Amino acid sequence: MDSVVGLIGAAGKVGSVLLAVKKSLMDAPRLMDQMLSQVKELEISLSAVQSFLDGASSVPRERISLIRVEQLLATLTEAVLTFSELETLVTSIAKDNGLPITTRLMYVWKEDAVTSIMLRLERHKSSLSLMLNIVQW
Repeated sequence: MDSVVGLIGAAGKVGSVLLAVKKSLMDAPRLMDQMLSQVKELEISLSAVQSFLDGASSVPRERISLIRVEQLLATLTEAVLTFSELETLVTSIAKDNGLPITTRLMYVWKEDAVTSIMLRLERHKSSLSLMLNIVQW
């Protein structure tokens, strides 16, 4: 599925920009480390889903039928939306518009929004992991 490959790419891009922002700050918010961890963990889950899909033809049909395509597509669609929101947040911090990075961070890095994104990333990862566990069990 192209959407999984695209999500893996988005996770890598967002993760690298987030890491660059973190490295350029002396006192990066603690949530930034947690966000980096969430992005990396979801990227690993997406890679596992991609590997599964690549080898799905060798998996017994009755196990694959335990997961409906609509469920997988819904999770992937939600992940795309979450990564889009996260990418907007991260790139607005990283974008050099003449303001110091700490000032840009203060304007953009809202704890509520970041926590909401992190919770959604965790949900996506859990959903994908559960689906993989069901078909591989």
